[in-house]
Amino acid sequence: MKHTTTNRQPLALWLGVLLAITLVAGYNVTPMKKQLYQMDQTARGVEVKLNNNVMLFEFGKAQLSHASTPYLDKLAFLILYKSSKQVAVEGFTDNIGSIEVNQALSNARAMVVSEALQKRGVPAKRLKSAGLAFHRPVMSNSLEQGRALNRRAEITLLDETVDKLTEESTNNAFQLAFSRLKNMVEQGAIRPLS
Repeated sequence: MKHTTTNRQPLALWLGVLLAITLVAGYNVTPMKKQLYQMDQTARGVEVKLNNNVMLFEFGKAQLSHASTPYLDKLAFLILYKSSKQVAVEGFTDNIGSIEVNQALSNARAMVVSEALQKRGVPAKRLKSAGLAFHRPVMSNSLEQGRALNRRAEITLLDETVDKLTEESTNNAFQLAFSRLKNMVEQGAIRPLS
């Protein structure tokens, strides 16, 4: 008995779509044991803040900590699939050292976060990076704990609303899944079957 395959491409496409829907559902439905960030509505847009127990940067460095990986993964997903707005990435330092050194360090921190988001699929044209040295501290620089919290990067989705970012996405789950699948193919994470 001779077995012939007619057209595998539609089956492969649907299997890929089902995989993508599963991935999207995993991001949207799976409850997180610990929230990595909080979102605050500001006049500029939605500021996404990392929880205080996860430090992005060590003193004097612009290298991301290993603890930043899940935060950046979730952040990239939020930017890619929940918003189409521009994103401000701003780097900060504590107040140890000169303004010149801290300005350069804060610029480097903003750039390393932007690059990490680009590696996760966020288009460079949506990201605007800036360093703000030790201006706008979130805690007092008089204690090490406060200085550690001031060594940070802030992400703001410009002209965005918290309501838009937190609305239920079940109505457009297929569109999200297809967009995610397309993005994975474009990045080379998966290959379409031929």
